[in-house]
Amino acid sequence: MTAGKRISAWVSTEQLEKIDANAHAAVLSRSEYLRRAALSQQLRTRAEEELYRELVRLGLRLKALPARPENSILKDLASRIQRVLDQLTSK
Repeated sequence: MTAGKRISAWVSTEQLEKIDANAHAAVLSRSEYLRRAALSQQLRTRAEEELYRELVRLGLRLKALPARPENSILKDLASRIQRVLDQLTSK
């Protein structure tokens, strides 16, 4: 991203603390957090990001299992994980 225009806004001390806490939780700079929030872009917390990565990892491992009757429960689990991932990415 190239340097653009600078904007400023007045906020209370409490609002600034909340903005900073939210930016930290999302592992973003204050500027990037505010840009994403203002433009209605995706904001995930660090925990959500870790959960997403872990679910992707588990889903891929489960999908790689050979097709056997005893693996049908695990295949069902893989499809459930995929539904959760779809919900997370639609936020």
